[in-house]
Amino acid sequence: MALVSTTACGGGGDSDARSTAEPSPTSIYGLEDEDTGQTITPEPVPSWDEQSRDDATQAADRAMELYARPGVSQSTWAGELAPLMTAQAQQDYSYVDPVAIAATKVTGPATIVEEPSPQVVHVSVPTDVGTYTVLLIRQGQNEPWLVSKFTLPEGLN
Repeated sequence: MALVSTTACGGGGDSDARSTAEPSPTSIYGLEDEDTGQTITPEPVPSWDEQSRDDATQAADRAMELYARPGVSQSTWAGELAPLMTAQAQQDYSYVDPVAIAATKVTGPATIVEEPSPQVVHVSVPTDVGTYTVLLIRQGQNEPWLVSKFTLPEGLN
């Protein structure tokens, strides 16, 4: 003879019971963090405007200037470039030896080549060995553009 249990795993009780707890408290300034009790002010949703575009091209120019320096030590190269990169890119590029970078200087202005969203942009930056594409991302409208990836010019490996 087999016994069948009708109670749900994890302590029994009514499995159809719904929580009647109130949602997280809010204030007139934003949401309240349940763990810390601090008010969280939501960031504005990013949008494209001329300032965003200017900031993106300037960020790509600056990052490429720091990237294209095969004459500096690896620690100097990585340390100076890191603040301009995402955390993942910092890890991805942490073992790059700058001696292996063919470009030695930026030779023209950066230009936006693709704007898939207000948080992602592809910028071309001409160098002495061809045009690199710099992938930049930002978390919010007032956040800086950070390098996610440098793509080599066609023909370079």
